Amino acid sequence: MRSALCLALALWSAPALALTDADAERQVHLYIHAQQECRIGETFTGIALTSEQSDKACAVRDALIEQLKSGGFCFDDSEQEWSKCGTGMPVPTPRP
Repeated sequence: MRSALCLALALWSAPALALTDADAERQVHLYIHAQQECRIGETFTGIALTSEQSDKACAVRDALIEQLKSGGFCFDDSEQEWSKCGTGMPVPTPRP
């Protein structure tokens, strides 16, 4: 979680540039983990998080959302997936 937070903050503070597909895939992977930890309050392996850890995961998730959006990617609520805006081509989603 700590490394994901550091990576997300580094990416969030970087200037807004179009993301490569590989960058977007990495960020979507981090987003999936941060989303789980933020909304459910536990890791994919079932380890419960404190409120503080969950709040940090929410901050990471929010930073990743902004970075993906500013990099030209959109979230499709109906499909629950990220894609390059206007293409409908989903970003490959690795299994957690």
